[in-house]
Amino acid sequence: MSKKKAILSIFIIILIVPLMILLENLVYQVVRFDTKYAQIIMDTLVIIFATIFNQKFLKLKVDWFSTKHQFKQLLNLIPLMALMILLNKFSNLGVVKNMALTVIAIVLVATAEEYVYRGLLMAQIQRVVKNPFLILLISSVGFGLIHITNMFNASNKWLTVAQMIIVAASGMLYAALYYKTHNLTLTILMHLIYDLPAFFHHGMATAENIMTPDRVGEFLLISAIFFLICSVIALLQIKQFHFSRRIQKLNSK
Repeated sequence: MSKKKAILSIFIIILIVPLMILLENLVYQVVRFDTKYAQIIMDTLVIIFATIFNQKFLKLKVDWFSTKHQFKQLLNLIPLMALMILLNKFSNLGVVKNMALTVIAIVLVATAEEYVYRGLLMAQIQRVVKNPFLILLISSVGFGLIHITNMFNASNKWLTVAQMIIVAASGMLYAALYYKTHNLTLTILMHLIYDLPAFFHHGMATAENIMTPDRVGEFLLISAIFFLICSVIALLQIKQFHFSRRIQKLNSK
């Protein structure tokens, strides 16, 4: 694959989720399906399209599971676990009416997004960029940009910008985890846990209520700082990995 085609494929991968959202909306205009199935349908489309696109054109190897260095893999979960604790993600979990559909939706969201933005996107970027940190950065920015579709429904557009920055920040940690462990199952599991409050929320203040117009600048600054912190943590993770490899090479001489 030429460099131009590789770069084009990167953009296509980033756009898979927005394109499937658009396709679902077009289908909805013709077939008025029950909206409670919307998330499941959309993520199913993402997985199907991404799988076919990879098999027919990209032919990328995705590391779905690894049993190597299990203790080190667990250690690399610490940044994401700390992020969840810091954001106090699980203080207001409640019970939803349709538990089965909710569980299926959560699993599909985590699987679809991790498969596309960690499994495929990082491997494709690596065909063009060799610097590990840039691979993480580009994949995470792409991950954040998919949430730009929320602009169409958000009353506060700056809220979507802040959300995109926060998502990109968490994406840095997901990307570092996958880069270090070569275990997509771990990133899917952590993504699933991270998304639980979005599906099982109860009595939580909405972001629109928290981010009032007079606090827009404050929230954007906090989001930017948060992204910087996550980026530094991700950089330290991958640097430690390369440092360990250099030490091993020196010891083997």
